[in-house]
Amino acid sequence: MTTADNYAERRNRLRRSVEAEAIALFGLSSIRYFTGFSGSNALLWIDSSTADNDFLITDGRYTLQASVECPGIAVEICSSRGSAALTEVGRMRHLQANTLGVDGEFLNWLDYQELAAWLSSSTQQDITSAGVMGLLNDVSAHIAQLRSVKDDSEITALDHAAQCAEAALQQLIEEETLLPGATEIEVAARLDYLMKVRGSEGVSFETIVGTGANSAIPHHSPDSTPIAAGDLIVIDFGAVVGGYHSDCTRTFCVGESTAWQEEIADCVWRAHQAALAEVHPGVSAGDLDKAARLVIDDAGYGPYFGHSTGHGVGVDIHEHPWVRSGSPEELVAGSVFTIEPGIYLPERGGVRIENTYVLEECGNVRSLQALSAELLHV
Repeated sequence: MTTADNYAERRNRLRRSVEAEAIALFGLSSIRYFTGFSGSNALLWIDSSTADNDFLITDGRYTLQASVECPGIAVEICSSRGSAALTEVGRMRHLQANTLGVDGEFLNWLDYQELAAWLSSSTQQDITSAGVMGLLNDVSAHIAQLRSVKDDSEITALDHAAQCAEAALQQLIEEETLLPGATEIEVAARLDYLMKVRGSEGVSFETIVGTGANSAIPHHSPDSTPIAAGDLIVIDFGAVVGGYHSDCTRTFCVGESTAWQEEIADCVWRAHQAALAEVHPGVSAGDLDKAARLVIDDAGYGPYFGHSTGHGVGVDIHEHPWVRSGSPEELVAGSVFTIEPGIYLPERGGVRIENTYVLEECGNVRSLQALSAELLHV
């Protein structure tokens, strides 16, 4: 369980790494990472000089929730949102900042305009648009770096999310849901339900169930297509526990598999294993992608592997490190990432095999999933 001290230390690490008088965060996943707050409206202020001046802004719907989820940090209740809320609370608290760190990827134009007016007022300067940009420091890279290395409490939450999702899939299999006649949407809805009754806060993303030709669409949205004998079925799914996501893909064959199905499944599994074999402290994420892609290219299926090999997983389902071509990001102890190569043959079918892995302090790499990753028959 993540404690108030854990959250405070995360804020302190960001405080020490950024050259700004204060930091204003708008992204909800980062706010949850730094405070534990899970509501849908919030802004986090981190003072550069002292943790005593840190505070969270949210609205009246979350008064009780914020007090429970965010021990150790002041909470301000405000009916306004975004930079307008910061302006209102800032005037009340007499805040001043000549330089402000922001998570730029979440700063929209209206918030930027509000910040410009507030900075101009708080510094008593007539600041032009260009001048405001000089006072704003995008700290997104600092946040991504901190979040990409998981502590023990985060890894525990990730383990629980993976176990929740896998237990749900195992029950789905045991119920013989994946049989001819069942539709993709029925399978997806049942899997979502089984994850939620096991404690998932929701689903990590729209559960992907693609059968037959639809299995060749990497991010197929499940529809009324029925499962048929001989189909490949790709199921990509994830649970959320304690704010942390799981991500797993398994491919099934309904009945006996054909030669071409076995061939691409074997190729994808070998690509997965090749990427996994590259994992060690200090390896670049791009090297994992290169290893997986080489196996698939050599088998002649390169044009049918059109996405990256993986990504980080945490309070966002997709985050650093990015396991893609040319990525220079180095894996270190505490890195959590997916390996998910695939081959997708249009109008025929596809195979994707995805596990989430953690690189441990001892240098070992551990899968968060226990269920066999090779082609499964139902």
